[in-house]
Amino acid sequence: MSVLMNGTPSNQFSVSKGIKQGDPMMPFLFLLVAKGFVGLVRMAKIGGILEGFKMRRSEVEVTNLQFADDTIMVFKPTTSNLWESFMRLAVSFLSCKIGTIPFVYLGIPVGANSRSVSMWKSVVDVVARRLASWKRKHISFGENRQALIADYGVWINESWSWRISCIRHLFSWEEDSVDRLYELIIYHSCRRGISDRWRWGLNAYGVYTVKSAYMAQLEYDTSARDDLLNKCWISCILMKVYCFVWKTMRGSLATKGELQRRHIMDGLELNCVFCLEHIESTNHLLLACSFTFLVWK
Repeated sequence: MSVLMNGTPSNQFSVSKGIKQGDPMMPFLFLLVAKGFVGLVRMAKIGGILEGFKMRRSEVEVTNLQFADDTIMVFKPTTSNLWESFMRLAVSFLSCKIGTIPFVYLGIPVGANSRSVSMWKSVVDVVARRLASWKRKHISFGENRQALIADYGVWINESWSWRISCIRHLFSWEEDSVDRLYELIIYHSCRRGISDRWRWGLNAYGVYTVKSAYMAQLEYDTSARDDLLNKCWISCILMKVYCFVWKTMRGSLATKGELQRRHIMDGLELNCVFCLEHIESTNHLLLACSFTFLVWK
């Protein structure tokens, strides 16, 4: 490789290190190689060295498919296209391996009968493992992963009392979550002789339906705040202004008070950056602050 310096090529040198991932030059180098490869395939096709695969009842001929950094070569299954020396050279040049059909691409089997149950078994197994991992991480807090709800409480004089234990010591913000959990379940009790089961509270039969969830969402979204956000969305204001209004209405602005609530600024100075008198919240910063009042005035 050589570099043009003031229009004059420098001496040749060998590239000994690749560029880092995320370098701005990576997309251009990839396009350079990909375009060159496509050109070589086109020349081989014109020269009669390779023969592509023609679609049924169509003149469209496919030789290669590319998606992101993946390339699939598609040739007519003839002896001339599959001679052994070419396959070895292609595998060595492209740093790949010879595979068979069906094969797995992005976790999905390709080339198999999509109506066959056995084809989707591997996908179903992967999803089941992911769901099981998610449940263990986010649902069960008990020491026994197979425990029942009835294992987290005791009957005292015909009255149910909750007893929830955790598998580790809780952080301060997690203790608040447990307290809120107790507030939600304190008035709920187990019943003797009835097994644990899921129940959808928005349906009289306790069974989840899309209609009940949709109706509940409609009732939730009819607030004045959401009406205002919808009006902002269809108006011609700048996107950054809409995002600011959206964060303000949702109480998500990164004020000091909000950052403390998220346990990001614990123990730091929380007073307003302008007046230095009150805790910096969304309402104070935009409405109640003496500095902001002068801006609005």
